[in-house]
Amino acid sequence: MKAVIKNLLYKTNYKYWLDNLVRKLRDPQFARRLDEESVFYRKHICVPSDGLIFDVGVNRGFKSVLFRQMGASVVGIEPLPECIDELDTRFSKDPHYKLVSKALGDSAGTAQLRRADVSAMCSMSDAWVDLGRTNKSDYIEVEVTTLDQLIEQYGEPDFCKIDVEGYEPEVLAGLNTGIKNLSFEFTPIISKLGISCINHLESLGTYEYNKSAMDSGDMKLDFKEWLDAEAMTKIMLEMEAATEWQKAGDIYARRVA
Repeated sequence: MKAVIKNLLYKTNYKYWLDNLVRKLRDPQFARRLDEESVFYRKHICVPSDGLIFDVGVNRGFKSVLFRQMGASVVGIEPLPECIDELDTRFSKDPHYKLVSKALGDSAGTAQLRRADVSAMCSMSDAWVDLGRTNKSDYIEVEVTTLDQLIEQYGEPDFCKIDVEGYEPEVLAGLNTGIKNLSFEFTPIISKLGISCINHLESLGTYEYNKSAMDSGDMKLDFKEWLDAEAMTKIMLEMEAATEWQKAGDIYARRVA
């Protein structure tokens, strides 16, 4: 009986859920944001509660915590050493969470990850460097894999979140099969990066698109109707012309054919 109980506790990962419960009780704002975003993803993105999610650019792990709370199995991808240590502490005993301590790109190998004052701003994107978001001379070498290789190892995800500070086109260039649902970060002042992502997705299938403003604690889609690639591209170019930084956020894509 003792062995049965021990095995049950391991499978349910009670410590992970207990730690999150304690954090939610201590931080009502954190708990509220988790609940609101759970509703958003289930309603608009159709993420199944028992599905598989790729969290590309985990950073400190909020989205991973969110996706696990929803019941999904998660493959988290994060190359930054200080974040890896924190994520390993949080998720190492969770049997439904796999941490890949690498970056993603258009091919396997190594690359330079430029550091920034805030870990969430570190990037491998030259465009990000040009904006002054990262320190060009302060970098580390990281191992790189691809979305194709992750799919081969873990299976096709039901949803893939990509937040890699301007390196989204290179991440998607490592994908050669259309997946069902995904999101990628979009910054209007460098809309060419987002448009490149859309063009690549359209080479793999036909998608509909929507947008959500940068995390505000009140997640919602900007458009009542999902848009085709041409309409979304037009909107992105208009936002760039107006330099609407406040409308940065995530583009959501769902495959329709």
